[in-house]
Amino acid sequence: MNIIVSYSILFTATVLLLGCNGVTNEGNLESSNVSPTTFSDHVDSTNLVAVNDGNDLPNQDDLTGLFNDDTSTEILQVLEADISAVSTTKGNKIILDKLAAFPTAYGVGAIASGGRGGDVVYVTNRNSHGVGSFRHALTNANPKRATTILFAIGGQFDIGSHPTDPEEASIYLVGQNNITIAGQTANDIGGVNIMSSNPKDGRIYLSRSENLIFRYTSIQGQGEKFQYGGKGKLSPMTLSGSNTIILDHYTGGYASYGVSAGGYNTITKKASGVTIQNSLFHENVGNHNVSLIAGMLVSKFDYDKAFPDDAAKLKAWKTLKADMDLHHNAYILNDHRQPGNLEGGEAASIKAISNYIYGWGERTTAGAGSLKVDLINNLFEQNRAGSIVVSKIFKHHFEDDDKILAVNNPPEINPSYFIVGNQILENNGNEFLAPDSEQWHTISDANTHRPISKNFQRSTPQKERIHPIPVTATVDVKQQVLKNAGAGTRYHADGTTTNVNAIDSKYISIAEKKAGPDELTNNVFPYDHPDGKIGDPSTFTWPVYVSKKRDLASYDNDRDGLPDAWEALHKVSEANAVKTNWQIQGYEIINNAGYTNLEIFLAELAGDFHMLINNQ
Repeated sequence: MNIIVSYSILFTATVLLLGCNGVTNEGNLESSNVSPTTFSDHVDSTNLVAVNDGNDLPNQDDLTGLFNDDTSTEILQVLEADISAVSTTKGNKIILDKLAAFPTAYGVGAIASGGRGGDVVYVTNRNSHGVGSFRHALTNANPKRATTILFAIGGQFDIGSHPTDPEEASIYLVGQNNITIAGQTANDIGGVNIMSSNPKDGRIYLSRSENLIFRYTSIQGQGEKFQYGGKGKLSPMTLSGSNTIILDHYTGGYASYGVSAGGYNTITKKASGVTIQNSLFHENVGNHNVSLIAGMLVSKFDYDKAFPDDAAKLKAWKTLKADMDLHHNAYILNDHRQPGNLEGGEAASIKAISNYIYGWGERTTAGAGSLKVDLINNLFEQNRAGSIVVSKIFKHHFEDDDKILAVNNPPEINPSYFIVGNQILENNGNEFLAPDSEQWHTISDANTHRPISKNFQRSTPQKERIHPIPVTATVDVKQQVLKNAGAGTRYHADGTTTNVNAIDSKYISIAEKKAGPDELTNNVFPYDHPDGKIGDPSTFTWPVYVSKKRDLASYDNDRDGLPDAWEALHKVSEANAVKTNWQIQGYEIINNAGYTNLEIFLAELAGDFHMLINNQ
């Protein structure tokens, strides 16, 4: 059974799926008289104090019939079944029906609750250590409770070195659970931009942790410290052996990977359950320019470390449920593993939906193992120096079974792929692969370089997650992803966005203008070379970040996370209480889902209600 993409079906799915997460909008936006206001309209700006000098940064066609007759009805029915419980979106009334990590959280990681109902801790300075620092807030969170970390100060945060071992990760924690890092609370005071001056291993490393929400956070490596040699290939943030996680509006780069996430949690006995969405993975440096390493039990090391014998390893391979979703992310000037490395056992699954990839080198995506993979409506656009080799677009490793799962008599490798709606553009803009074309030939055996057997092809997508992922029409992916990717994104009431992070803006501009290096190799350094190599202070200067600080005595006197003026405006007093009816930013919001007052406030700051109204 051959798969031919139905662009119109996926576009229809986009329109209907925009109401996912049990979110309903009612009324007609175009005819309604919406006059959105923001919380800042009601707050006296005198409680903001400048910390250091800095300059403000700049602010379908009818394609029916494209399926073969034997597949079109089946796929249409699957998509309709997946979205049948989702209401339509209209106007300025938003009904929140299903509780998720936050109102615009989608995919498997959206079940995370993070710090819901727990303690609130403010970051009040940009020191690397000590009370009030980001390190102190994260390391002193009680793993048996829930903690939401808010920011009373923005700008660049240097997390320095590990307090006792400079060879260790700057922040190294095991079993740190139930945490929300709400970077959006600094969106108007300089953002959350994390780096480390640690000369050995300047990263955040959370091991065997569970139930984490990260929003609006940029974490950058420092290039030469993260290359081969010493500790080898590193990410600015590693979530190793951790599960039930969502990263939203994250930016990562200038390391070896943008982020590392997934694996088996030997404490919780769970694996992965990770969503990465609306994030930006930009150019890394040195000899391992990789977008991200994100997967499940992806190597012999993982299995040997987690399971004592062959029988336990084989059982995990066959039954351990491990899921990951990568959607609406931007990958700009990475060499390979974009949208990710797709690896795992027979019960593992990955969905890569509506991602935008610009400029790659050796390959785009590699898979390994026997997992299920959906590749839907992703756009790959080659830069002006890059080329396209069909056998290196999507590769699956079959010969590595003894390396992935080192047991006697290893099982056969039987992956399962559903691939539709993807588009690949050559460096001259010509279409190498059309969204409405047959796409199976782009998945190759990494060893033979020939298309893999159609025995590994699925005619229908995987069953939807509890919080279904919206599918964006491929023709709209570039524009939609670039407008809303990265930690610097600020979403406005009219559906427009501004990105206030200089690094985000640089790489988004590169993709928009189809610019980039004259040569893309594994040894890429930032393409406008006057910036020099990251990690070399003689040639590289970090952007100047705005940094302002709130006076908490006048902003949030009881330190519950809700500003005093916001409490008065909405007639609430308890952060962890639940209120049903809200008037926020000109919208009527019905909170049937049960979000706490603090979560409603954080959603407002993140622009979630603007996104829902504008079908983002």
